[in-house]
Amino acid sequence: MDTETEQYLLENHHHNLYRINEQIERENGVLKYHLCLGKRAFKFYLKKRSVWNYDVVAVKMD
Repeated sequence: MDTETEQYLLENHHHNLYRINEQIERENGVLKYHLCLGKRAFKFYLKKRSVWNYDVVAVKMD
């Protein structure tokens, strides 16, 4: 995560995080969600750790 993305998430953590679309992309075992927080869109990349748990691999702000 770059500094700009980190700063935005810290400043706007009180907003609701919601999905932009229902489509979830999967590539090489990594899930990609398109989410929105406040007025910014993000791509969250998650890797499955166990049946119910995922690790955040990366977060990119659009």
